[in-house]
Amino acid sequence: MAHNNEWQDFENDYKAYRRKFHKSLSVPACITLATALTSGAFMLKAYDLQKLIHNDIDLYSQATVASQVNEIKDRVEKNNRNYNILRTSFYVGSGVTLFMLGTTIWSYSHFKKNNQEPVFKPNRPWADKFSMQVSPFGCRIQWKLG
Repeated sequence: MAHNNEWQDFENDYKAYRRKFHKSLSVPACITLATALTSGAFMLKAYDLQKLIHNDIDLYSQATVASQVNEIKDRVEKNNRNYNILRTSFYVGSGVTLFMLGTTIWSYSHFKKNNQEPVFKPNRPWADKFSMQVSPFGCRIQWKLG
């Protein structure tokens, strides 16, 4: 019965330890990954939009009709506005990602400094009753009675 109570105490301590571990490492790491992926998506979208703007500028210099010029001009202005929003979002997201990376490192180091992983050490009936030594010259078993 005592072994079961000790085991249950160990399990409860270990659950509390893992809960603190996830709060200190897993959650900040997941948020860091999410912000990094989001800012990367903003960067990719901005890059595609920038290529589209450059293509529209090339078309603008080749356009001959005034209606085409105005249409391309409006498209470039709209795309440039969206590009600036995406670029700003990328820079803000990169800053948040770096901040969260620092937070993740700090919270994990703080966790490791203040928490120790619980270990279950069962009371074995033969732990202090005998010892065994193996060497290249043979093996030796020593019994401790009494």
